[in-house]
Amino acid sequence: MLPTPQIRDTQRNALHSTIWKVANDLRGSVDGWDFKMYVLGMLFYRFISENLAAHINA
Repeated sequence: MLPTPQIRDTQRNALHSTIWKVANDLRGSVDGWDFKMYVLGMLFYRFISENLAAHINA
């Protein structure tokens, strides 16, 4: 049985809140801009790595 839309929204909001709390705890005293640049750099590196691996495997 699928949850109702209200339950899904409540669960999504709880997850969203938890993710932000974890991100703020991990960030600590680091400036938001510096943290964002670090995370974006990691995401970009992952994107490039996965695409390069897929290209090599093809």
